[in-house]
Amino acid sequence: MNIIFSDQEEGISPLDRGLIYGDGFFTTMRIQNHRPLFWDDHIFRIQTSAHRLLFPELELEFLQQQLFPNLPKEGICRLLFTRGDGPRGYAIPAEPKPNCIVMLAPLSTQLHSKDMRQLKAMICQTSAGINASLAGIKHINRLDNVLARTEVEQALCDEGLMFAGDSLVCATQANVFCVRGQEVLTPKLHQYGVDGIMKKNISRWLQSLQIPLIETQITRQILEESEEVFLSNCVSGIMKIAQLEQLDFEQRVAEASSVALQLHHHFLKALSNL
Repeated sequence: MNIIFSDQEEGISPLDRGLIYGDGFFTTMRIQNHRPLFWDDHIFRIQTSAHRLLFPELELEFLQQQLFPNLPKEGICRLLFTRGDGPRGYAIPAEPKPNCIVMLAPLSTQLHSKDMRQLKAMICQTSAGINASLAGIKHINRLDNVLARTEVEQALCDEGLMFAGDSLVCATQANVFCVRGQEVLTPKLHQYGVDGIMKKNISRWLQSLQIPLIETQITRQILEESEEVFLSNCVSGIMKIAQLEQLDFEQRVAEASSVALQLHHHFLKALSNL
């Protein structure tokens, strides 16, 4: 496996299958004290994605040896895996030589705050792509997210929720959760979406709080009737939707009983433990 740091002179071949066919996957990590948050979960995602996409076995110990000495004190790190160069045609090459492209970026100002973000959100017109073969994988074919995110920026919102037909799937850059009564609902991602690493940790934290997490179909009616709606990803942690178009979620639940706020404290604790 060839490891390429994006700030170095070595470039990517125009024949790389990641460029030509979107033949690859990625994972994005929050860096704190020169260490990646939830590293074991990211390794599991890389291994699982590589297996499902029929990549050869990746040299992950070698990757860690090359990566960790180059991590900043804090920041964002994206690891993007492609199948490397290959002959013309869609079929997987007989002997692929994968690339791992390492991209480092600083944290934005808002990510330095310990306060949970309160978001203004919208419903996107762009639909989430349906493909059971790729469901859950953070593959690099993300044009639906590109179009949806552009909607969000043009509407001057913080985030947008994406549906597939009548079913809520995700936000443009996050998994989504709805609090109803004594349980938390999240979309069942068997036909679409990304099975997020923060989602896995939220499941663990909810279990410790004795709050059920249920994967199910979430309609717009369920969304609108929820007491809280919050989002998660590995960089931003937990983000609460305060306003969704004409719906005001800010006053629906007291701060002391906010599930999102409890999970936010778990995220801050995970960061401080690095």
